[in-house]
Amino acid sequence: MPKTATSWNYSLFDRTAVINYNLSNRLCRLVLLTNRFGDADVWSLLLNSTNTDNWVTIRHKERGHIYQGYVQGFSSGDEKRELLLVEVRVYDLDTAEPAGQIPILYISFKDEDVVLEFGAKPDKSAPT
Repeated sequence: MPKTATSWNYSLFDRTAVINYNLSNRLCRLVLLTNRFGDADVWSLLLNSTNTDNWVTIRHKERGHIYQGYVQGFSSGDEKRELLLVEVRVYDLDTAEPAGQIPILYISFKDEDVVLEFGAKPDKSAPT
C-alpha cells in the first residue's frame, strides 16, 4: 500500500516526538529497565524538566551576588553555561541585603563558580 502525504506527515511527526521528548527512554525508565535520564547531562535534564519551577536562585561566588529570577532561556551545555533570567532580584552574597532589580539578565559562568537552587518564587523580599 503506497504512503499518502498525510500518513507520511504523521509518521514523521511521531518519530520527531519520540526523539524530542525522549519517549523511548521514558518508557524504559517507567518499566525500570534503566535509570538513565536521556538528556545530554543533568543541566539539560533539570532545565528541560516540567517537574521544576523555572524560578532559580543563583549564588555566584566569584561576583559576590545572589541572583533570583525566572529562567527564560539556557545554553545547551558543554563547558560554557549560560542563563537568561527575567524579573531578576539581586542580593549581596555575604549579607543577603538587596542590591537591586534587573528586568532581564544574561549570565554566563563556569560550573564551579555558582550554586543553582530551583523552587517556587519566595513571597518575602530576602533570598532563602
